[in-house]
Amino acid sequence: ERRPASLEARPRTQSAPVGEPPKRGGSFALRTFDSVREVPAFRWFMLASIGSFGAMNMQMIVRGFLAFELTGSFAVLGTVMLANAIPGLFLTMFGGVMADRYSKRLVVQVGQTLSAVLALAVGMLLLFGMLRVEHLIISAFVNGAIFALMMPSRQSWLPEVVGIPRLMNAVALNSAMMTATRMVGPLLGSLIFAAFGGEWVYFLMVGLYAFSVLMLTRVRSLPVEERGVGMAMGAGARPGMGRGGPGGPGGGPRGGGWRELTVGFVYIWHNPVIRMLLIVNLATVMLSMPYMMLLPGWVVEVLGGDIRDIGLLQSIGAVGALGGAFLVASLPSRNRGLIYLLGSLLMGVMLIGFSLSTVFWITAGVMIVMNVGSTIRMSLSQVLVQSYVEDEYRGRVMAVYMMQMSVMSFGGFAASIAAEFLGPQTAMLGIAIGLVVLSAGLLLFSPGMRRLQ
Repeated sequence: ERRPASLEARPRTQSAPVGEPPKRGGSFALRTFDSVREVPAFRWFMLASIGSFGAMNMQMIVRGFLAFELTGSFAVLGTVMLANAIPGLFLTMFGGVMADRYSKRLVVQVGQTLSAVLALAVGMLLLFGMLRVEHLIISAFVNGAIFALMMPSRQSWLPEVVGIPRLMNAVALNSAMMTATRMVGPLLGSLIFAAFGGEWVYFLMVGLYAFSVLMLTRVRSLPVEERGVGMAMGAGARPGMGRGGPGGPGGGPRGGGWRELTVGFVYIWHNPVIRMLLIVNLATVMLSMPYMMLLPGWVVEVLGGDIRDIGLLQSIGAVGALGGAFLVASLPSRNRGLIYLLGSLLMGVMLIGFSLSTVFWITAGVMIVMNVGSTIRMSLSQVLVQSYVEDEYRGRVMAVYMMQMSVMSFGGFAASIAAEFLGPQTAMLGIAIGLVVLSAGLLLFSPGMRRLQ
């Protein structure tokens, strides 16, 4: 019987060079934009992402500010986050089954259309002066359900668009685009909010979602033989778990959704690399991202700012994230586990500085460096999971990966309760120290994580 591969096993792309981009002599500059230059479908994918993530970034800042403005409570702000997170715990794996079973394009387009309808409803409530915090909680819950069912398809679609050999470059460029929307979206949304009212931000979000749905009609997936996947068993796969095993394409009859969920969890449990990556990522997200959820209240309470300062701080911090994304796009495909942990450690150290600062411009400078580490961590976590997973389980594994969004919100809720009773700076300092301890511990005592390529 074949034994599971060790944690030091190479990613699946080692045996699947099909579709590999031409070598460029190690040129840092030329490698950076490979996916945009050589894959036309990826350009349309990026344009669609500008619309959807622009709307999501606006929503995050405006919804949080509205909740804090209506109540002045960190606990209520955390409750809105919790409502957004709960559906992800129950629906994300079903989203993974949908990704493995149905057209990924269709799932994403339907999800973004529903998001547009929801944004229109909230905008109309604002327009007629009828919005209450209960409406924000309900809309957050519905939005979380849509996100949970849609995002596994979106995340697992990218390797089909660019192929595994270009995946690290494409993920980093997609992250750079997301960062660009974080630079422009929150600032634009906050200025529109201050000048015209929150309803017009939501109406703009409707237009952005519609733009994204239209752009996705132009995205085409590569033929299977050009994706660089499916040529070998994944690292750490059990016998009978790949092609020819239960539940995968060609692996016997498909069961219902519950059977496919079970097979997906069994695959994750028996694949040591995937299991380790998912656990480490979820733990890191729990500690690294709550500050984003608390930012609207943080700017008002700690820095003495308003909605415009929230948008400006987000945009300034995104400069560092953009630099981190271009750095990852230009890196060779080696030592990625080590770089991931270093990025996480950098973010933890900078988060300590963030928690101690009460001056806007010092906080802004800290956020620039902090976002470099955050982007390195986020980009490489996705690249590593996508590189080691088998193709027929990709949707379900990415569904578990996307549970990080719910974990982030649960972490934000816990941080908001701590901020309510201990004060926001004390709560944030405790979280930051926890992230430093976790990252340093993995660097020192987890050689399997460090050695992932």
